[in-house]
Amino acid sequence: MDIFNDKTEERVRLKRKVSIFAKNLIEARHAAGFDQGTAADALTGKGFPTLRNSVWNWEHDKSTPKLSTFVAYCHVLNVSPNQLLGFDLTRPFTKTFGGL
Repeated sequence: MDIFNDKTEERVRLKRKVSIFAKNLIEARHAAGFDQGTAADALTGKGFPTLRNSVWNWEHDKSTPKLSTFVAYCHVLNVSPNQLLGFDLTRPFTKTFGGL
């Protein structure tokens, strides 16, 4: 599935690269059938007040959601935190974070 389905997101992709997390957020939101406003409304309905602008900021690497909001967003989008964070659980864990 191509995560850049509409012209606005295509322009963003052409201007600069976004993180794997941001790309995964966009892809999961599209797969769930939400635009940014309805995604924010769904989070607000779950008790996590969110503005459409906040979703835009997350998808453009301007900010990140609080952990509690992130977990709620996973539920709203019906994805696991590992999927949004880009972890591949089918491969063995390796030291990839600066030797940690």
